[in-house]
Amino acid sequence: MSRTYAQFKLRFPADLQQALVVAAAESRRSISAEIIYRLQATFELGVDAVTLDNATAERLIAALQDHIKK
Repeated sequence: MSRTYAQFKLRFPADLQQALVVAAAESRRSISAEIIYRLQATFELGVDAVTLDNATAERLIAALQDHIKK
């Protein structure tokens, strides 16, 4: 079963792009897959870029620590 993905251009700072390149290489994902993985994680954790309360920050830290252990 194939997936259909929407395509769009996205601009972001060079340092963020480099961080994504490194993260993608470390996780053995494509840059696109890394971006999708990270975006999905923020939605699953209920992370809002504008309002990040302590409880959400703690859940995010715990999830990141679990990810690092894998």
